[in-house]
Amino acid sequence: AYARRLLNNWFSIEEAYRNGIASDAMYLTAAEDVRAVIQKRPGVIGVFEIVSSQYDMSSYPLLAPLEAAIEERRASGPGSGSIR
Repeated sequence: AYARRLLNNWFSIEEAYRNGIASDAMYLTAAEDVRAVIQKRPGVIGVFEIVSSQYDMSSYPLLAPLEAAIEERRASGPGSGSIR
């Protein structure tokens, strides 16, 4: 639920930004939030990997760091990352 909530929030911010509703400052804050979650909660990347299969993240530049972290985890093999 945590991963889905974050993804839905980030998707909403990306869409709002594209439509001129969200400011540059809000978008930059969201971009920093994506990076902070990856850095401070690396164990949740495995959850994002599972949940993200139900979303098309490729059209959301805001989520590029998360996509990269998921790909890095996949390349590292099973069991990489731990839930913290």
